[in-house]
Amino acid sequence: MCTGMNTKQLSKGTRRARRNLALKIALEQPFIGELNTYFNKIRKTAINRYKRNTEFLTSNQFDFGTEAVLTKQYRRVSRAFKDEMRLFLNTEKAIEIKQTEQELEATVNTALSVFIPNAVNASSREIDSTTTDDISKSFLEASLEITEGGNALSTNAVSTLASLKMAQKFSGRISTIALTETQNAAEATKIIEAAAMSSKDDENSPIIDPATGIAVGTLLIRKTWNAILDQVTRQSHVLANGQVRPLIEPFVVQGELLPYPGSSALGASASNVINCRCSATYNPI
Repeated sequence: MCTGMNTKQLSKGTRRARRNLALKIALEQPFIGELNTYFNKIRKTAINRYKRNTEFLTSNQFDFGTEAVLTKQYRRVSRAFKDEMRLFLNTEKAIEIKQTEQELEATVNTALSVFIPNAVNASSREIDSTTTDDISKSFLEASLEITEGGNALSTNAVSTLASLKMAQKFSGRISTIALTETQNAAEATKIIEAAAMSSKDDENSPIIDPATGIAVGTLLIRKTWNAILDQVTRQSHVLANGQVRPLIEPFVVQGELLPYPGSSALGASASNVINCRCSATYNPI
């Protein structure tokens, strides 16, 4: 936690991070509704399967549809943030862009077309694994609670109680998924565009990792970690606030490497990524 500061005392980077956060929050709202619909469908399918076969639903037996839900949000967020760096750096007259607008647009779109499926696939596996655990735990907890209460087990009784427990578990995850995935999509879009706007001195094309779509090399841009600096900012991110790195190097936060706030691409733990609301800004070296 950290104590809130007067807006006039905040750095330019933190003020921009807070403006970014306002847009992220707005983008989370339709996603939360879609996640509610998505998890309700899973819950109903799990209950129906148990009533028919007394079996627990798993992602191997039913297509949870996680990738479709996440892909829609990643595309929504990338569209909203795609011009963030272009507008900022053009306004600041910070760098000389060596590509035409059409070339720049094509470069960014190509990078995003690689990044989004990779990011969605990684997140979907984690979400599906947790969802499968939530389903089995809900039925087991329901059965145990009924038995300990001295009542006879029945398919209907277990299904009714398991449905309530499942709804509670899913509800507790929705806001975290919405925030975390929106953050990853927004910050990745910014770093991709920042890289696309610059190039090495001896090259005309930006350096972007073809496997992930994440920028990995440019000599012209540096990045700064900006924390929100309010009552819920985690201490490690308060300490990271103002950290400056070349675009080709990751931030070091709590001893872990993050190419941008909210990314686990380099192995950052959940404590550094989940519910992160920080923002990176990009400036010429």
